[in-house]
Amino acid sequence: MARIHSCFSEFWLVNHQYGLSEVATVKTSTPFPSKNFFNIQPTHDGQFLMRSTVKGGCIQFEGKHEKISFATCNETLTSQHWTAEFLYEEEKLHL
Repeated sequence: MARIHSCFSEFWLVNHQYGLSEVATVKTSTPFPSKNFFNIQPTHDGQFLMRSTVKGGCIQFEGKHEKISFATCNETLTSQHWTAEFLYEEEKLHL
């Protein structure tokens, strides 16, 4: 499971399911619902698919390096609604 918590316009993504110990700080320009939980599933080419367990939708987690993009799958996975920078933090964030 991964948790996204909002703090102003910054979000912290913590993934404990697939051995990714990095704590990411995701900054977006669009407001995102806080306290939503997502299931992260690995896809091809080292990408991940994040499915929301709260609203039943899903967003696409593209890339595993510095740049990520979010896309809703209510209509299509290719319609991008958010772009964000993926910043790795050395210290683990305790939620």
